[in-house]
Amino acid sequence: MKTCYTSKQLLKHWLLALSLILVFCSSSVPAGQTEAITSLAPIHLSTEERAWLDEKHTVRVRISDRPPYMIPSPVPAGIAVDYIDTIAKRIGFKVEFVGSSLGWTESMRDVREARRHFDLLATMSRTPEREKEFALTDDYLSAPYVVYTRNDTPYIAGLESLGGKRVAVEKGYVIADNIRSDYPAIRILEVDRSSLALQAVATGQADAYVGNLAIANYLIKQHRFNNLVVAAPTPFGLHTHAIAVRNDWPALASLINKGLAAMTPVEIQAINHKWGAVEVRARYDYALMWRIVLGAALLLLPFIYWNRRLAREVAVRERIAAELRVSEANLTEEQRRLQQAQYDLQLLNHTLEEQVRHRTAELESAHAFTETILLDSPVGMGVYHCLGQCIKANQAYANLIGATREQLLAQNFHKITAWRETGLLDDCLNAFADWRQYRREIRTRSSFGLEVWVDCLIFPALLNGEHHLLLQFFNLTEIRMAHAAMREAQEKAEMANRAKSEFLSNMSHEIRTPMNGIIGMTQLFQFTELTDTQRKYLGVIESSSENLLRLINDILDLRK
Repeated sequence: MKTCYTSKQLLKHWLLALSLILVFCSSSVPAGQTEAITSLAPIHLSTEERAWLDEKHTVRVRISDRPPYMIPSPVPAGIAVDYIDTIAKRIGFKVEFVGSSLGWTESMRDVREARRHFDLLATMSRTPEREKEFALTDDYLSAPYVVYTRNDTPYIAGLESLGGKRVAVEKGYVIADNIRSDYPAIRILEVDRSSLALQAVATGQADAYVGNLAIANYLIKQHRFNNLVVAAPTPFGLHTHAIAVRNDWPALASLINKGLAAMTPVEIQAINHKWGAVEVRARYDYALMWRIVLGAALLLLPFIYWNRRLAREVAVRERIAAELRVSEANLTEEQRRLQQAQYDLQLLNHTLEEQVRHRTAELESAHAFTETILLDSPVGMGVYHCLGQCIKANQAYANLIGATREQLLAQNFHKITAWRETGLLDDCLNAFADWRQYRREIRTRSSFGLEVWVDCLIFPALLNGEHHLLLQFFNLTEIRMAHAAMREAQEKAEMANRAKSEFLSNMSHEIRTPMNGIIGMTQLFQFTELTDTQRKYLGVIESSSENLLRLINDILDLRK
């Protein structure tokens, strides 16, 4: 459809625009004159409000780093500070602006419960839950929620295009809950401040930021995030702010509402201009007015000629529009391909996450198995940190030294006297230094009064990236005591054997002497005259003596 204007229509439109300019210029009033003629209407206070003012409270206002609404240093400043200061002076209560090192969640909890630091939060987005927890004023600040990306980011139609992407938002703010609820495919990156969220996008740690247009634009200029641009609107509408008062001071919330309602347009305009709004200086500038009139007159003359060429230009524009439609179709196809690639990437990411979960489960199972082996082992085992603290001990270790597992876990080997006296502490320190296994046999009395005799193995190990020691204690008490008893019995047997040998040696000597005398005398009797009977008896004596002598010799041979 061609759009062609006649010269009369163009002249009519330009005269109308010129008249509006003239009206605007002539109706402008200097700012000083406007303030001078503006009168402050009286504010009518209720009995409860007057009673609260009579108590002479000092209202502590939390100031955080959230420009242009709040700027904590070098002195508290910002749009919200100016609003509250103006209202406080108008109503007549004292305000103390307190810089905050607490996070948003902790600050809300302080105003809601303890009130150790603050009585009032200068900006808060309204929710049904917060209306129950705080005395909220009327909304007095607003700006739209928008999406920011880097200027090299592909086209984004809206939040639905950010599925699978990492989006930075402020921790504890309502916008994070809204995105989680309405766009679950978006990966949320929560940070403490708006500047950190914008920095995350500018440096590539996040793909986009969803936040307040006024705050973001101020921070982008302040921090020179020149690669960030507004990419798309959001369906969340305006980001409005109310003032949150502690819920036991509803009179203060009511006073602030009345102060907001009583602020004049001049006061509001002054605050907005101070923090970045375009300033229109209201003054009579007749030179500018005549330049505008002269310029408009000069522009009207060429329009008669330009109207004749408009038809030809419309045809060119229609051709360009057709080319643009083709380009749009190509762009739509490219977007479809990009969405398919994003879907494939999400599928791959899901597969990788499943693999990570599976591997994590396997590692947890292996860790639990290792933990079971250590705790249920019949061998005493303990795990000590490089600083000396016992972090794990099984029941066998506790039984060995006469303690409980809780008592062992409270120990530090640097403070155990028995370890220091037996050299076990030196072996542990050397194991850390040399990173090799050590072994030591110890006989001592434990810190819990039990005498132990153990063979200790010391193994250095890395757990969670830190140096630890695994100690195994093998109980040698019964074995060593049995060996001692055997040695004692053997010594007693050897003493008895020696006594026996000495006895037999002495006895054999004492018995041999008379036996040799008897045998010698019997042999001498053989050379004397004897009867046959006497010789027979003498033979019996000699034979018996020789048998007894052989028996004694056999006993002596057995002793040997």
